[in-house]
Amino acid sequence: MKKRHIGAIGLAASLFFAAAAWSTPGAMTKETLTVGTESTFPPFEFRAPDGSLQGYDIDLIESIGTKLGKKIEWVDMAFDGLLPAVMTHKIDLIAACMSATPARRKKIAFTGVTNHSDSAFFVLPGHEKAAAADFAGMTIATQLGTIQDAYAHTIPNAVVKNYQKSDDCLREVLFGRADAALLDGPVGYKYCQAKDFAGKIAVCAVTNVATESKGSAFGAAKDDPELLAAVDKALEEMKQNGEFQALRDKWGLDDWKKNVK
Repeated sequence: MKKRHIGAIGLAASLFFAAAAWSTPGAMTKETLTVGTESTFPPFEFRAPDGSLQGYDIDLIESIGTKLGKKIEWVDMAFDGLLPAVMTHKIDLIAACMSATPARRKKIAFTGVTNHSDSAFFVLPGHEKAAAADFAGMTIATQLGTIQDAYAHTIPNAVVKNYQKSDDCLREVLFGRADAALLDGPVGYKYCQAKDFAGKIAVCAVTNVATESKGSAFGAAKDDPELLAAVDKALEEMKQNGEFQALRDKWGLDDWKKNVK
């Protein structure tokens, strides 16, 4: 009898906590939205010399927060940890230039498109190629969990090496441990202007790797449609009143291709 009684209590407790998890209040009931990002992805999200977060996605979310009357608390984490974090409500939103692929849509919900940019291969000067197919059989460095990572695995006989940060991919090229880094175009180009890489890395073979999505977007948990609708409404307002394009211009998202040879 005692064992059955304890088992019943355990079952009741399990059901209680399961119900509590499903009834978690939506993020719009809070004064502060917790937003996850990965801060080694300039010009979308990066750390300024004073340690503050800056970038296109940062500005977008801060503007949206103002429109929603919400404060923003940023959480900086590894890119491959963002999906689990929003799925378990450790964060409310993802703002990390994340492509809204079908595979990711099975796990979380996405807002309207916030950016679409092509990718490119970054190599030592004099080693430029015309197209992605020309990198068959070569060693390619990519950021773990990105669409560039997935695409690199489709290149015949390529050896794909994964890293947590985009600049680590470029260092592999610089030190001769990879033939190329496949990165988001604006991100790789921004790094190429930095002290460590200026004049040492060339960009080539512009490639559309986002074949399964229309572009990147902000991510939210599937069980918080109110938050998603509110963010989408604010985002659409910014697109209509010119704020959206002004931020694209501020961060030069449409200019980098002019410098590809």
